[in-house]
Amino acid sequence: VQDTTPPTWKDDFGDKTTELSCGDDLPQLPTPVADDNCDGAVDVEGSSFGDFDSCGGVVFHRFSACDTTGNCVDAEHVYRMNDTTPPQITFIDTTVPLDCSTLPSITVVDDCGDATVQSATRTNYCADQTTMVTVTVTDDCGNAHTETQVYDYSDSTAPSILGLGSLNPNP
Repeated sequence: VQDTTPPTWKDDFGDKTTELSCGDDLPQLPTPVADDNCDGAVDVEGSSFGDFDSCGGVVFHRFSACDTTGNCVDAEHVYRMNDTTPPQITFIDTTVPLDCSTLPSITVVDDCGDATVQSATRTNYCADQTTMVTVTVTDDCGNAHTETQVYDYSDSTAPSILGLGSLNPNP
């Protein structure tokens, strides 16, 4: 009788791919077990390669179990992470009128690392009117997000002429 049947994995161990999110730890490596119809329990060999950085990556765990006649079964566990989520912008105090010389406060949050403000612009700088403030942020992985918020601007500063100080129309 010739053995041509490879071992089988126990506990539904076969090939698996797992997508991870930023900040997730690499799961604990399982202990694979394989049985052979002729040899019973067989040894399992494994290797791992790959790496993650803050923007993503992939790690492979490859396993092989062979019986004494050279019939083998293989499995691969793949763990992937890829940061494709842009940072989020939150405008602070959107109901409070702002002075015409200021930009509003914002907070920027990114799931996978740091994000920096690339630009902050506005239209209609003064004169008691609404203005649109547009902010663009980019995270360390190149994901960008732009958000626009409408504000009421209030010009509460009296005009002055250089050298004369403030003008007061009510002496």
